[in-house]
Amino acid sequence: MYEKLQSKLFKKNKSRFIVWDAMQVPYPIANEFFENIIIPFSTFGLIHNNETDLGANRLFNEFYRILKLGGLVIINDFRTQRIDRERLNKDLIEESFYHYHSQHGEILEKQTSQLKICPNELLDGQIIRERNTVFSVKKTGQVLEEHFERIPLWDIGDFPILGQKSGFKYVKGEICPDFHEEPSIMHIFQKT
Repeated sequence: MYEKLQSKLFKKNKSRFIVWDAMQVPYPIANEFFENIIIPFSTFGLIHNNETDLGANRLFNEFYRILKLGGLVIINDFRTQRIDRERLNKDLIEESFYHYHSQHGEILEKQTSQLKICPNELLDGQIIRERNTVFSVKKTGQVLEEHFERIPLWDIGDFPILGQKSGFKYVKGEICPDFHEEPSIMHIFQKT
């Protein structure tokens, strides 16, 4: 995706992009500042995946440091509705999907998830999904991979709160109906 972005944009203008691991802070930038930071589709939810210290506001603090005054942070997320808090600590959610693998044929991806609330300095009452995923060969049942994830779920109503401790103003959430198979939302923050 980065190579495609380079080929499309660098021919037309002199935009500069830097790619790095979001949790590796401080970022490798000393004396330059940016106009915008863009976190593409659903990546923000994955950044804190399996983090033991969910309370660290490292991202927004770093964003604030490297942005110009008035600069924007744009986070695209797929949740355009509130998460159903009624299901917390009650139901184990099971989902299954089939994928095709060039070596093994059809693969069954089976997920079992539990929703619960965990402490988080970024957001009081953070909802966490703990998920166990098993990938197995449909034909033989052979398990190829099994892993466990702790995933913070950012509700649509949570985003205006994020970034406040670092000095950001939440500008708006803008629905993007055609960005993905389902509508997504651009959450826009500004350094003030």
